[in-house]
Amino acid sequence: MSITPDQELQFGDLVTTGGGYREVSPQGQVLDVGLVSLSTGTAHPARVTVRYDRGDNSRDRLNLRIQMTFTASQSAGGGAARISRFQTDLPNGTSFAPGQIVELQIADCVTRICERTFNLGARLQVDPQFKGSQVAIPVGVDATLISTE
Repeated sequence: MSITPDQELQFGDLVTTGGGYREVSPQGQVLDVGLVSLSTGTAHPARVTVRYDRGDNSRDRLNLRIQMTFTASQSAGGGAARISRFQTDLPNGTSFAPGQIVELQIADCVTRICERTFNLGARLQVDPQFKGSQVAIPVGVDATLISTE
């Protein structure tokens, strides 16, 4: 199984005078509370592709269940900005905390490579001491194949 980050999660250039947050949705909408953006159009969700190679050209139908956890580096902007929650556009991917398990299902796969691409948004929590900067926090994804029924 492989996980490919097709696009990095970007929050853009931000500044604050008293703290707040920026939320980038999986669809690309941006919500700012207590922040000012220094540029437009630079914030966007991550795009991730999960691939499973069954190892042969069998046409047996697979229904894959994969458990994923998402983590983010602890902080950015001098330690004053951090991801407080994630959100995906997967059917069961409402908001979840870093480290929480999210299940991905790839149903009825009859090809050698079974794959699913999805968008990942997040909320960046910014403390009052944030000095302002371009913010892109690397996101790690760990995945475990649970079932190939």
